[in-house]
Amino acid sequence: MTKRIFTFFYKLFFFALYSGFLMACVVENPAEATKATEVTTQNEMSLDLSTQEPVPTVANEQESIVAQGDHLQIDINILIVYEKSGNLWITKSGKNSQLTNGGNDSRPKISDDGELVAFLRKNELWVVSLTGKEQKRIFGSADELPLQFDFEAHTHRIFFSTAKPDGEPRQNLMVADLDRGGIQTLLLAGMAGEFTPSTDWKILTLFQSGRILTYDISTGNVQLAFQFEHFKLEDGRYTSDISWMDNNFGFKTVIPGDGGNKSRLFFIFGSGGEPALLAEFQGNNLSEDNSFISPDGTRVLYLKRYGDRDEIHVVDISTADKTYKAGERNKIGILGWAPNSKKWIYWVEQKPNVLITDGVSDQPLSDMPMTENIKWINENSILFLNGSDLRFVIIGSKSFLIDREVTGIPEFLLLR
Repeated sequence: MTKRIFTFFYKLFFFALYSGFLMACVVENPAEATKATEVTTQNEMSLDLSTQEPVPTVANEQESIVAQGDHLQIDINILIVYEKSGNLWITKSGKNSQLTNGGNDSRPKISDDGELVAFLRKNELWVVSLTGKEQKRIFGSADELPLQFDFEAHTHRIFFSTAKPDGEPRQNLMVADLDRGGIQTLLLAGMAGEFTPSTDWKILTLFQSGRILTYDISTGNVQLAFQFEHFKLEDGRYTSDISWMDNNFGFKTVIPGDGGNKSRLFFIFGSGGEPALLAEFQGNNLSEDNSFISPDGTRVLYLKRYGDRDEIHVVDISTADKTYKAGERNKIGILGWAPNSKKWIYWVEQKPNVLITDGVSDQPLSDMPMTENIKWINENSILFLNGSDLRFVIIGSKSFLIDREVTGIPEFLLLR
């Protein structure tokens, strides 16, 4: 990157600070499965937020950023939450501060109003207010561990599933209401699966072995959306990429091939109906990182093996298939798409280890030798870890340090 380009981005940071925000970034018996079981709690989940500082509402603008030396100053319209030394920390208004002190806290999830952060503390699900003054245990026991969890959009409700002590998923679905208190079991063990919400958070897909269900959040109705020959990875887990369309009419999914069968891209209606086969391709079998659907749903990035070489392919819904990169076996791989669906990222064994490409020209995703635990802010900028350093970069320019000794994938929220 030339000095002229670097100077341009440097000036852009100051312009953003003073001129405003940058534009951003079936089940056989559904009735039985959807019986809600009320679980009493010991006042663990009611949070008093009356003493909390006012938190701006979510905006569509990008964060305002100004670089000072090798460090990053971030204006109040972006909040970053991350793990450090077993605790959660936040970056807000360009300042880092400790949020929790549990000593074994991880996997933060931020409510979209910026008021609450849900997280794991050892094997329990907890929540903390953004001030750090209110920390409450939500769920967890020796026999049942929280597994997947996320805030429902525009609410303080957390949908979650649980696992057995050995980590085996129970394939259930529960919800904790942090405003009203109490936990409901929405779907009993074996009746749910790994969930993916529609963009409006009205329907959840539930992925099981050999089938995908849909769960209507408002009615509790469960439908069989798609059934296929079941498969599992070497570690016993089942997997499929679910990509909901922005119009919420339905979702696309890739069903990996097995035993020489081709992988298949389907469109499935959220309200039911006959699935549509969009494309087939011969990718590597049964690997969770071997295919990614583009955010706009028009293409699939996948990895294909020929003898001792791996190839990176892209196939679109017209079934046009093209090879873009090749390398020695296990020395090249794919990591997914940029938010605009025009570029994708892949890894190589040498450093810099991650590159971004449109299929014509490649460039390093960052200026650091290692780019890991990537979190897209928008189509041009990311948060990432270089070793244990949490950094921000506008792709093609110099990256800036946020904090050191960081672990896990950072979470962020754009605020107004």
